[in-house]
Amino acid sequence: MIGTPIRGLALAGALTCAFALGACGDDGGSAPSATNASNGSGGSAVADAKAVIAKAQDGLVYATTRAPTRPSQILPYGQWRGPTSAPKPKTGMNVQVITCSKQAPGCTVPAQAAVEAANALGWKADVVDGAGTPEGFARAFDTALGRHPDAIITVALSTSLVGDSLAKAKAQGVLTEVLAETPPPASYDGPRYSAYVSFPTVAENAIAAWKEIADQDGHARVLLIRDGSYQLYLDGVAEYQRIFKTCSGCSTKVIDWQLTDALDPGKVNQIVGGAVSADPKLTSIFAPYGAGLPNVTQAVASTGRSGLVLGSQLGDAISVQSVAAGDSAYTVGNSGGWAGWAAIDQVSRGLAGKPYLSETEMGVGIGLMTKKDASPKGDFDTIRGMVDYRAEYKKIWGLD
Repeated sequence: MIGTPIRGLALAGALTCAFALGACGDDGGSAPSATNASNGSGGSAVADAKAVIAKAQDGLVYATTRAPTRPSQILPYGQWRGPTSAPKPKTGMNVQVITCSKQAPGCTVPAQAAVEAANALGWKADVVDGAGTPEGFARAFDTALGRHPDAIITVALSTSLVGDSLAKAKAQGVLTEVLAETPPPASYDGPRYSAYVSFPTVAENAIAAWKEIADQDGHARVLLIRDGSYQLYLDGVAEYQRIFKTCSGCSTKVIDWQLTDALDPGKVNQIVGGAVSADPKLTSIFAPYGAGLPNVTQAVASTGRSGLVLGSQLGDAISVQSVAAGDSAYTVGNSGGWAGWAAIDQVSRGLAGKPYLSETEMGVGIGLMTKKDASPKGDFDTIRGMVDYRAEYKKIWGLD
């Protein structure tokens, strides 16, 4: 956790993407509405937050809605909450899986899990490296389409960055699905994926916001790092701020960065270090994924500030390892392996001509990891209360 000497994480497999500064400013939570003002810094906002975190600290939880606003919408996971039936999977399918970058655990783990699940069905499946750039994504799509697939799954390839490729796939009758992204707004008029398999990112942001309100006893000021390249992360930050508006003593400051090239310590130092130096009232920093955490810790260390809490969303291997090492305080995320199996279940439904499941119907659990339960190997599936999702999917596919 920032506030102790930074040991300088050397985490293997960091995403080969850089962050480009977009904008920085106060955004949401700084001026509560009249309906929220009664909560106060020590009132019901803190009580609600502590109620949520009491559940999340006991292990895997489930959000009954995509964008929770009340503690009653966060439940202990308990038994399997995913699908209990499925159409009979087709045989002999060919599924190509494009990962945002083979050097990003947050992308590679779901991609490899999707291949594992496809192979369990007897399908052909391969992983294609998107290489972290729009040009790489286009090449990866061309490679995948050249293998004459029945479906293409991408992991974290934003709709707006692959429109031409989606049009090509549609023209060839190929089903397309994106994992870890949400549909673009209605105003977007370009080609879309056939299906979207969102991580429970929005609910994860709500839990993270409640954690800061609880831990800071209603006096949290959080530096939110927002990746505007992905609608899912935009939605997540908006949810975080919505929760913060219930707390009159809480506020956020927003920095925008984008995934473009390799991680650049100098840019992260400029973006994060500059924001930290400019705001002595900050209590915490919240990052959307683990890829930049090693450089964030170094950037904060360079400012000489102590006592700042560092958290992250996604629960990818780098985030979990950072928590286990004590370089960040917590991560709120989900199992990448589970998401990969859920993606194949969605593809199977689409290939069978059946409706896709909604985010809550997929039933992917959410976990809050702190140092006491974070795996040094970065394995999210070690969280307390984890269910055997592989066995559950095999059961509904008729493989057990």
